[in-house]
Amino acid sequence: QPSAYGYIGRRSDGLFGEPSLYFQWSVGVMYGYVGQYQSKVPLNVNGFSPGALVSLGWKANRDWSFTVHALGDAGLMFQIAYDFH
Repeated sequence: QPSAYGYIGRRSDGLFGEPSLYFQWSVGVMYGYVGQYQSKVPLNVNGFSPGALVSLGWKANRDWSFTVHALGDAGLMFQIAYDFH
């Protein structure tokens, strides 16, 4: 089913004094938990509910980074990213 997450956030590089490690957070509004899934997230109104993510990441080099996002108590999301220059 369609879903979306509109958010604002911040990334802080240099976690624990290590330039390649970073921490990031975001807060925003989720959409998509409707019908039989509407009770799966708190404060859901017509499919819209608040959301938040915290993440830890490692920038391997100028182009590649790897991030783990905590999805509340629902699980983890792993991200591999390549920056096109």
